[in-house]
Amino acid sequence: MLRVKNCASVGIIYRANQPGQVFLETKTPGYPVEVFVGKGLLLGGNWVGSVPDKNPLETFQREIREELSFGNPAFDPQEVELLFGEKAIGHPSEVRNISPDPQDEIELEKIVSTICNGAKPFGVFSQKVSRSLFDSGNLKNRADDHTGLISVFEVPLEDDTWLLLMNLQEKFGNLSNESQSTATSVWEILKRGIQLAWGEDRILMQHFLRHGIDEAAGMRLMPFINLKYWGPVADNYDTYLQSMEIEKIPNGVERPKITS
Repeated sequence: MLRVKNCASVGIIYRANQPGQVFLETKTPGYPVEVFVGKGLLLGGNWVGSVPDKNPLETFQREIREELSFGNPAFDPQEVELLFGEKAIGHPSEVRNISPDPQDEIELEKIVSTICNGAKPFGVFSQKVSRSLFDSGNLKNRADDHTGLISVFEVPLEDDTWLLLMNLQEKFGNLSNESQSTATSVWEILKRGIQLAWGEDRILMQHFLRHGIDEAAGMRLMPFINLKYWGPVADNYDTYLQSMEIEKIPNGVERPKITS
């Protein structure tokens, strides 16, 4: 039986007619897994704490609604403590000193709604991150190997929504209250050797390859990570709970009874 620490849901947000262009975030200083600071990450979050999510899509939608906003702290310390068992020091995200006007708020709400309603299942992956990688970022690391489960969605944005998103990103410099949001492309990723954390570089590479961008096979991947396709995204978390052992689940969720 597959054993994982927790479940996460993330989305590949990209320009529909140019799937090599993507909207990501970068982990900022204060993130407790030092080796991933400065690395890219797909937007989304975790199924932990006091959350009402019934399925991975609801987790992704909730996280997007929580994360995309104006002028908030760099990350949610409560979530970090739940996942890593320690408090992290908050650092302000790189938000420019501009107050959003009512039209900005309307446009961001439209973008968030479009992302939430347009998410399409991509697949579920198990990721195993070796302690060797954690050790490389922190000589005092105590974390052992980490195995998690990631439900992934593709989120194609038509040009009108994509351009709204790019305009707000340009105006405010950051739209994430957990990290540093950024727009990039497969060609910039290849040119600069950009890496993504938690095995999500391998997921993003699959996205590019599925869309016929063969150059993506040359992406620079972080070492000591093993990513495996597990199956289609489930309609209900019960599917995962019945087929694998999940260490961290939300408060109030009942674990299924194991029958011999």
